[in-house]
Amino acid sequence: MYKIITINAMIKIFFIIILIFLLLCKYLVSYIKILYKKNFIKYYFNYNNISAKYKLNKIYEIIINFNSNSTLNKIVK
Repeated sequence: MYKIITINAMIKIFFIIILIFLLLCKYLVSYIKILYKKNFIKYYFNYNNISAKYKLNKIYEIIINFNSNSTLNKIVK
């Protein structure tokens, strides 16, 4: 009887760990999609086609546009 209880507890803990892991993966994927929509990943990891000056300008634009409610973005527009 004691072994059956511990096996059931282990199965419950295992499923809880799997659910937590899946939730973390879901949030990580959604964060990466947001960064990809903001073109941060496209410009930051594409070293071959973009010169350093253009790449820095794009990163500055992305940082300015990332916070859409900032006063700096309103001044730029």
